[in-house]
Amino acid sequence: MARQGVQDFESGAASRPEAASRGGHSGLFQVRLLTASQAQALVETEGAGLLWLWEFAGSEAFSSCAKRTSGIAATVAIEPLTELTHEAWVTDDRVERYEVEGVEIAHAGDLAMLRVVLDEHSLGAEGEHALARAAFEGYRRLFSTIRLIGLRSILRLWNFVPSIVAPVRDNRVDELDRERYRQFNIGRHAAFLQFSKRDGEFVRPAATGVGAAEGPLVIDALVAATPARMVENPRQVPAYAYPRHFGTRAPAFSRATLRAARGMQELYLSGTASIVGSDTCHVGDVTKQVLETLRNIQAVGSAAARLPGGTTFELEDFDYLRVYVKHAEDLPEVRRTLNAEIGSAIPTCWLRQDICRPELLCEVEGVARVPMPR
Repeated sequence: MARQGVQDFESGAASRPEAASRGGHSGLFQVRLLTASQAQALVETEGAGLLWLWEFAGSEAFSSCAKRTSGIAATVAIEPLTELTHEAWVTDDRVERYEVEGVEIAHAGDLAMLRVVLDEHSLGAEGEHALARAAFEGYRRLFSTIRLIGLRSILRLWNFVPSIVAPVRDNRVDELDRERYRQFNIGRHAAFLQFSKRDGEFVRPAATGVGAAEGPLVIDALVAATPARMVENPRQVPAYAYPRHFGTRAPAFSRATLRAARGMQELYLSGTASIVGSDTCHVGDVTKQVLETLRNIQAVGSAAARLPGGTTFELEDFDYLRVYVKHAEDLPEVRRTLNAEIGSAIPTCWLRQDICRPELLCEVEGVARVPMPR
């Protein structure tokens, strides 16, 4: 198991004082934001404990990293907006890497990272229905593998969907589903209905769904042996209950996942944006969208306290954030607004990519930990 101590979220080669000061957190992993050269150095010094290494956009350094990590090293076709192009998840547990039914697995203690990669045109489905078929098959494999390796809870999902908000120009497709994200939701929804039941209830973990510049459909998952609970936002309609005009099949995720681990409460925040009820707010105004997003994050953090044994998470309790910005030119304003509200101490990964609705200009996800209430 991982050492008892700080969950040391780092940015760059050395610990940032504001990150290292978050002591007393008993964590199973560390997250480090790195440049390409720092990622190479990390692999050379701590490769045996590297559970996961995301590389955004790709670089020559990545191919050599991938061969020497004990865990999964994966490129995502998303543009980084700073020099911190790599995100490393590191553990003190021994990491085992193996594959089941085409699913890559990096297993360490009671945590595992899983990756499913599917070319949507390789499964025999035709036309625009290919993405729906790929989403269904990807999640079928994921659920099957989780059961096979004996883990219990999906803590977090990341869905990287190429051209996520591109239109579907096919008159055979229901008019409400003529967008690639909605086609993805058809397959995901069907898979969750068929495979996700646990203890008689459907499981909808925290998730992100964003675009990718090119390549296959990618589904990444963080899975645990311990139980987790789903958290909803009282300011928002649950995604699985969205009105039909957002697509004939609703998205399958909750606003966050809550887990107790070694005296700590962990909150895995879904990709969160400027949505109230089920509608996008402040179309065209990136500053107001950021502020609305923060209100939603605060609401989710408060909602966690209403679960049995839960506790409240404040904005300052987040140890790590990932921010997706639709337009690169909006980065200075998004960063300024976030820093004005929550300061600059939280290590943050800044990325440019389309979000799951064309009118959304930014999205925030993250991990928070607080001590268990006594």
